[in-house]
Amino acid sequence: MGGALRSELRKLFTTKFVWGMALVVLLLSAGLSAFLGWAVTFDVPEGTQGGPPDFSDLELAQQVYRAPTMWVYLLALTAAALFVGSEERYKTVTSTALAVPQRWQTIVAKAFVVALMGLILGVTQLVGAVGAGSLVLAVNDAAAFPEPAELAKTFGAVLLAIVLWSLIGLGLGSVVSSPIVTVLIGVVGALVADVGLQIIAGFVDWIADVAPYLPGPATGALMGTDDEFLFWDALSQWQGGLVLLAYALVLTLVGIFIYRRKDVG
Repeated sequence: MGGALRSELRKLFTTKFVWGMALVVLLLSAGLSAFLGWAVTFDVPEGTQGGPPDFSDLELAQQVYRAPTMWVYLLALTAAALFVGSEERYKTVTSTALAVPQRWQTIVAKAFVVALMGLILGVTQLVGAVGAGSLVLAVNDAAAFPEPAELAKTFGAVLLAIVLWSLIGLGLGSVVSSPIVTVLIGVVGALVADVGLQIIAGFVDWIADVAPYLPGPATGALMGTDDEFLFWDALSQWQGGLVLLAYALVLTLVGIFIYRRKDVG
């Protein structure tokens, strides 16, 4: 098991892949949070209609700092799927299977490394989002760090969501051999489900019953952003986390089952 883990860690850190992805996450997070921080704090000239929404100091900071999370967890899913699927593409799965005959150990080692990669991307998001977002909030005379304990919970939820989506990407990548198909299933499925369900759930009762247990709404529940869904009762924060964990575990177990029976050559 130790050998499998060391091998997977080398694959992650001896390539430019994870660092390139981290740079993308850093720039994306800084840009989105800075823009949202400006958008929700700008002054509206007198006599004009509209303006920024009315948030409490805590809600404002939470909105700004977690704004990039959806895009980052989709990038994390993509990164995990490519990390797993690259062995099929570059035909290194044979050497991996020969080096670690107990194939379940390979998937478990990959799960650990993918979770670590998700944590790195999550921390990178918070560095970019909090760094740029807090600066914009401070410049516009808004509280950058109100209620630190509550903000810490928000940051923890962001990290957990990104790690769990990384593991979902690992599970999908283990089940679907093509990394491109895996990315399409994960990214398109998440985006379409989030938008489509909000429309359909208002007309179909059973959709409203099932919707909270899909990955997108469960993520919203975990991060406390699911209040916008009007046609179903949101899960609690811990329930949302458990639902995402269940997706990751089930997909990974199916991936182990498939990988153990896969012919390599």
